[in-house]
Amino acid sequence: MPTHQAPYPRFYIGGTVDVEVVQQARIKFQAAKRHEHFLSRGMKHLFETLENEDNFSKQVVDTWLRNEENIERMAPGRTVELKAHAPIRINSLSHPVTLQRGIREEEGISIWIPLQEWNKENGCMFGDTVIRPGEYLALSGVEPVTFPASKGGALIIWFFLQLPSTLRSVES
Repeated sequence: MPTHQAPYPRFYIGGTVDVEVVQQARIKFQAAKRHEHFLSRGMKHLFETLENEDNFSKQVVDTWLRNEENIERMAPGRTVELKAHAPIRINSLSHPVTLQRGIREEEGISIWIPLQEWNKENGCMFGDTVIRPGEYLALSGVEPVTFPASKGGALIIWFFLQLPSTLRSVES
């Protein structure tokens, strides 16, 4: 009888995505406008989704997914399914904001790839941690997340992976 194991670590910071792909994405999204959804409703959120012409953020996601070590690091022996992705910009916050059940409030893995240095000054939720362009932050989809008071502005490619309930078969 198999023993229960957590399906993935609570969080992970590290790894790399092809620097050239990250640089292309930064250039593409630096001048990107907010997605119509945010413009039409006058909403103030923790972050805003950016226009994604040519679905360019998917190229960054695909680069991450092609590196099987990334998946093995986060979901050993499991398959993953891409559920959502978007280029986002962290908004300024006058006070810290905590999401008690994560970004999507569902089981899975939330991946954040900064397109520029990400730190507490521009919205990184891990204190004095600095995440360099192309590194990534991965955390449980239901992990409480506290965004600090900051000036915001960080450009991020964000995506969410769902884990099917069955384990991948492992060949011996």
